[in-house]
Amino acid sequence: MQSAIDAIILADSNGNVVACNQATRTMFGRAMEEIVGQPVSVLVPERYRRDHEAGIKRIQRGEPVHLIGKTVELHGLKKTGVEFPLELSLASWQTERGRFYCGIIRDITERKRAEDEIRLLQTTALSVSSAEDLSAALRAVLTKVCEATGWVVGQAWVPRLDGLCLECSPAWYSSVSGVKEFRRENEGFTFLPKTGPPGRAWIAKQAVWSPDITQEGNSPRSRSARKAGLKAVMAVPILVADQVVVVIEFFGREAQDKDERLIQLVTAVANQVGLVIQRRRIQEQFDRFFTLSGDLLCVASFNGHLTRVNPAWKKILGYTTDQLVATPYFDLLHPEDRQGAEAEFERLKSGSSIVSYEMRARGKDGAYRWIQWTATPAPDEQVIYAIGRNTTERRQAEEAIRKSEEHYRELFNEAKVMQEKLREVSSKVLNAQEEERKRISRELHDEVGQALTAISVSLQLLKQKAAKVGQGLDTTVGETQSLLEQTMYNVHRFSYELRPAMLDDLGLVIALRWYIKAFAKRTGIKLNFRADSQVEQLANEPKTVLYRVVQEGLTNVYKYAEARRAEVIIRRTNEGIRLIVKDDGKGFQPDRLDLSSKDKSGLGLVGMQERLRLVNGQFADAPACPRGRGRSCPS
Repeated sequence: MQSAIDAIILADSNGNVVACNQATRTMFGRAMEEIVGQPVSVLVPERYRRDHEAGIKRIQRGEPVHLIGKTVELHGLKKTGVEFPLELSLASWQTERGRFYCGIIRDITERKRAEDEIRLLQTTALSVSSAEDLSAALRAVLTKVCEATGWVVGQAWVPRLDGLCLECSPAWYSSVSGVKEFRRENEGFTFLPKTGPPGRAWIAKQAVWSPDITQEGNSPRSRSARKAGLKAVMAVPILVADQVVVVIEFFGREAQDKDERLIQLVTAVANQVGLVIQRRRIQEQFDRFFTLSGDLLCVASFNGHLTRVNPAWKKILGYTTDQLVATPYFDLLHPEDRQGAEAEFERLKSGSSIVSYEMRARGKDGAYRWIQWTATPAPDEQVIYAIGRNTTERRQAEEAIRKSEEHYRELFNEAKVMQEKLREVSSKVLNAQEEERKRISRELHDEVGQALTAISVSLQLLKQKAAKVGQGLDTTVGETQSLLEQTMYNVHRFSYELRPAMLDDLGLVIALRWYIKAFAKRTGIKLNFRADSQVEQLANEPKTVLYRVVQEGLTNVYKYAEARRAEVIIRRTNEGIRLIVKDDGKGFQPDRLDLSSKDKSGLGLVGMQERLRLVNGQFADAPACPRGRGRSCPS
């Protein structure tokens, strides 16, 4: 019982309290001895005590108690004299000492406050929504608040256009007589910031309460209120976007202490009015936007007619508003677009929105314009809200771009065909070059080489005979023989470099090993060569390409890298065969190679790339390596 949230009171049949819990003492603001042993009537407002005492007498006479087992709403009285609404559930039981009653009491002040607020908000909302303008809306608010709260006069104050003071609004309400002079005088008043209840509420942005305005000095308004018999004042600001747009003011006949409940209630009403004002301003802004927008804005009914259009329609299509409203909008569409537009229209009627849909609309001049529509339906209103953007110029530009793309696509395809033809020619040239190298190499080896060998043998015999003759002839023959041997070596080297016979006879690895050894001897560059034996499984053409790429790569190393060491690596990977040529010389920037320069320094790289493409290979260069460069040529 003591831990219960609700108040619990036990009383005897004489109506005296025999016990209560802590919640009872808290609810009524009384000590234990001020409740227990006292008649229950001390907790009942004076105006209800006669009925309460009559009920006790009926109980004492044994008459039935109709409240048993029911929940009723009554009023309680705090020790301070303040009344509050409560909810009472009553039960009884019989004992040897007589009949006792148990009352469970719940304070419903908050619930009643919420109900009052909701009721006032609902009635005010209905009145304000139907008001034609701000003054009518304010009159509705003043009327509803006064009728619901008992205030007898209501009026409103609005900031002057210059924002320096408040001036009296035409809206006002009175439920009593004798206040016309008060109203007439107030129409001439203005309030500076922090002056009077309206001025203070304006600056504070919150309600201001004056228990008795007649006691606030001897100002003209105080004297006017005194003559009209008005005392208590409450001023409440109405805010929109945190700015005070109106201050509503209420007067009572009697002096009254500040009532927080009432302030909260009227503040809630003021907030609602603020929302209405804000909506009206938004509507005004929308109307301005509707008028000024360069896009086509419209409201269309579900029956196929436009009900509202903005001026952009006349500018874009040339029709007047009357002409558009009188014409079914499907009649304005291009015949080819009508079926699709009707399908989109049915989607809108079913409740779906359209994000983007383009169609052609006929202008007054007979020409069609492309319009891109965004639309959303309002099924309850049976209308569609839509925005249309003129995309005719964009469409024309897109068509021009499309034709241009087709033209360049044709050129690209032609270039691609030419490129393929060039590659075919390049392949044939390289193959022919290899065949010619092979032929020249064979002729140098077989014919020129044999002839030089025969000459060498003859010179050897001549040298032997000259030794017998004397006179220095043997020396001359010896010098000629040395020159011939050097010529034979060069012919043999040229023959090998043109097409090494061992590439065809002994394979790629042995041919490269011989070439790299000779290259190192000739250039002084220290070379390391590693190769996997699987490369010999390649066809002749890829092996020839790899051999030529190594040749060209090492030639570039010798000519441009200023390297001391180089390395050639050939290995098989999952992708195929990878060839790497790297050195410790200086690097270069491939994008800065000048093929038009006299030394044609970039042609070697281009040649390597073209050779690799013929066997589906790829060329990668790493010029940024700090110690030189490397080439990776998977094929």
